[in-house]
Amino acid sequence: MAQRTTSGSGKNQNDLNTAKAFVLIALILNAIAVLVGLGLFVFIRGLALPVFQVYPHVLGYGILALATGLIWLILNYALVYKPLTIGRVQAAKNPALILGVLQLFFAGLIPGICLLIAWILIKDM
Repeated sequence: MAQRTTSGSGKNQNDLNTAKAFVLIALILNAIAVLVGLGLFVFIRGLALPVFQVYPHVLGYGILALATGLIWLILNYALVYKPLTIGRVQAAKNPALILGVLQLFFAGLIPGICLLIAWILIKDM
């Protein structure tokens, strides 16, 4: 017997795919933040400290940027993107909202907005 699909399930699948795309954009932006943090760390450690005699505590800014970007990257992947890819939409709803709001204030405006858009798309599924 052939399965019938309703227009609602097609819309849900489109919303799910769009939500995954927005979460992927947030992941890519967090990965860029990790690379910037790594570059800042390498620049300060390799060039700025020996050449310009920059204070060693400035090195902490590069480490902080690297660690923060890496933490957000891991959280977004493990709590939002992975559940969405395996179809566990309910498990991704609350983390998408919480991480989206937190990233608006602490990690970056655009990744936070992307996660909130993803939450809007999946909240009614």
